[in-house]
Amino acid sequence: MEEKIKSLNKALNEQVEWRISEITSLKTIPYMNNISDYNREILMRYSVPAFYALWEGYVVVSIQEYLNMINSLDLSYDEIHPKLIAHDIDMKHDLKNGRVNLKPRVDFCLEMRLYFSKNVNISTKVPTKSNVSFKTVNHILDSLNLEILSKQKYEYPLKQLIKYRNDIAHGENSLKVDDEIIFRLSSTIISCMDAFTDSIMDG
Repeated sequence: MEEKIKSLNKALNEQVEWRISEITSLKTIPYMNNISDYNREILMRYSVPAFYALWEGYVVVSIQEYLNMINSLDLSYDEIHPKLIAHDIDMKHDLKNGRVNLKPRVDFCLEMRLYFSKNVNISTKVPTKSNVSFKTVNHILDSLNLEILSKQKYEYPLKQLIKYRNDIAHGENSLKVDDEIIFRLSSTIISCMDAFTDSIMDG
């Protein structure tokens, strides 16, 4: 068990490290030699969706790493928290979606006969929805019985990241992205990755 936790921690740290390296590159490239002010402005603007992609990717990969570790422990369903079971059912059967036809519900009812007689194999699908916002992140953490992020510390910074990313991704060319914004958004991602890692490892 201890070795698997160490392995998870190592894997998450490696994921954070290469993302920080790419964030550094994205911040540096606009200031390389022979780049005009116009091209620098473009590079800085479109670094924001790239920042966001690094953040969303980390949330997905880190949760998958965590669930793979849980699955490797060969636990029975009575050895894990009911929230993880609920997550597994939601991901595998999408029962909350009112548009789902009858067959998945019937399949689920048939599967329930064996569901709790097997060792746990939690789905590694991550419900990121349309944006990995503060609300989405805490929904993911809470659904896995992990400590949620502080609203006071992370809600507004993540809201700003999502706003800039969405505006730019949807073609808002008038949006100005300067050094201060780049610094603020990149710092948000790094601090959120650290907090997200802590929530997983403390789980």
